[in-house]
Amino acid sequence: MRPAWGLAVLGLMFLASGVAADPAVTSIGAHEGEAVWAFSNPSNYTFVNATITGPGVSLATVLGSAGDTTQAEFAQANATTNIDLAGSPGDAMIANTSQSGVPANLKFQPTPSQLEDTFLHKGGGGNTNFGASSDLWVGYWGNPEWNRALIRLPTFPVPANATVVDARIELYLYATATLDSASIAVHRVTTGWLELGATWNDYDGSNPWNASVGGGDFDPASVDVVAGITNATGWYAWNVTSLVRGWLAGTYANDGMLFRAVGDDARLGTGRKQFFASDAPNATLRPRFTILYVTADSTGLLDSRSLDAGGAATWQRIRWNANVPAGTSIEIRTRTGSSSSVDASWSAWSAPYASSGNVVGVSSSTRSC
Repeated sequence: MRPAWGLAVLGLMFLASGVAADPAVTSIGAHEGEAVWAFSNPSNYTFVNATITGPGVSLATVLGSAGDTTQAEFAQANATTNIDLAGSPGDAMIANTSQSGVPANLKFQPTPSQLEDTFLHKGGGGNTNFGASSDLWVGYWGNPEWNRALIRLPTFPVPANATVVDARIELYLYATATLDSASIAVHRVTTGWLELGATWNDYDGSNPWNASVGGGDFDPASVDVVAGITNATGWYAWNVTSLVRGWLAGTYANDGMLFRAVGDDARLGTGRKQFFASDAPNATLRPRFTILYVTADSTGLLDSRSLDAGGAATWQRIRWNANVPAGTSIEIRTRTGSSSSVDASWSAWSAPYASSGNVVGVSSSTRSC
């Protein structure tokens, strides 16, 4: 879930010009006087019937400000999208922080140092480890010979807050021992193992698997099955979404996955299917992954009410208070105009301001939002 951001105060400072009325005049010295125009509720004033003469005489520019700081003021916004004004009155916050962003599709082929893989073999050759082999054998061949492949990717290159939509692993079949059709299943491994130690009998070269007959420890429920694999070379893909989700969520330990021919424990002859491992000389034919994921990317929009300067004004600086946690951002833009409501005569939206206190820019107008 993405943290919410809060906008506590939005204010624009302006310099009003052309406002006038009968001033209060105070003598401040010989041949000197001070004239002060003060308005508690200014509107569009016009400077008429006044004459100012004498050296050094001038009218001072009046400094003022306008902004939104209360729930009632924010509620007068021209438009809001996914904004909560009631949760923390006086703040504008993201209402739904669990919106998903645009899906990202990640395709990658791990290097031999990134991927752990081997196959477990029972038959001729004894209790041998094949962790450095360029092959991954799978299937029962009635010699008798059993083969099961182990694959583990310790680290998945996705953001920590990613939600996995789909995950697949592909293996390249380059040869078969027979034309028999095989259904090859992928299972979740339940015991840790060593790439350069695991054999049919042992998970690390010296300690036996929990299964009395060897061949690896795994959840008997298959994650996915690809049927009809004969001798057609090429890529074969298994859906391992549930496994990757579980590993990333910490639901169970990432001990990798095991590939076996369905029925191999019942000596159902399927032949031996030979896939390339991560140590294959041709890097393009090594095991590869495709992961589709999304991350939280909630957004909100508040188009504030028009802030009225009470007359033609030069907007000076914009200031705001905001809580912006790591991984979030806020953009503040302005536009100005002189009509009572936003129309085509108003300026386009400004570029985002880099920080609070930035100069709005010289723009003689009555209103801003």
